[in-house]
Amino acid sequence: RGGAMQLRSSTTLNNVTIEGNTAGTFAGIFMPAESFGETVTIRNSLVGEPFGSLGNAGGYLIENSAVSHPCPENAVCTDVQVAGLMGLGPLQDNGGFSESMLPLAGSVALDSASATTCNSSDQRGVPRPQDADLDGVSVCDMGAAEVRSLGFAAEVSASEEGTEPLIEVKPSGVVTASVDFAVSGGTATESSDFALAS
Repeated sequence: RGGAMQLRSSTTLNNVTIEGNTAGTFAGIFMPAESFGETVTIRNSLVGEPFGSLGNAGGYLIENSAVSHPCPENAVCTDVQVAGLMGLGPLQDNGGFSESMLPLAGSVALDSASATTCNSSDQRGVPRPQDADLDGVSVCDMGAAEVRSLGFAAEVSASEEGTEPLIEVKPSGVVTASVDFAVSGGTATESSDFALAS
């Protein structure tokens, strides 16, 4: 029981992701019956698994979070989104000390956490909040991982060195970037007439 965690005392989970766990019963959180009067407080988190029975425990307090199943009967839920899918990428190396699941574009996690209770950094040490959608406003994401950027703004300049035009793309706010391009209205072809420079 308790594929993600089994709790025996009152616990606060802030900016956590519970997703993709397995167990015979209660793949998410489980608290045994002997934990009388204990409470699980969940804030700014993503819970992609059913809530396990709390037995004789005090119940759940869930705030500013997204859950894949309706809040249980013994829960007090405030600003909670019920979403079938969390919109997360796979568990993988996204930098930092441990593997993480980054929210994808369109995820309920993006820019949805409370500013007053958001952690100051994510599980990788990335500072919170970030302006992932580049709208000029930095808002914390729900869950354990904060998205740095869903895309990038770029400065594009063109110049000509002798007979060779030079186009530079300088992305900002990301470590790596890819550039898609196409040639139209001319006869230049890649490799024979131009090449990409790293």
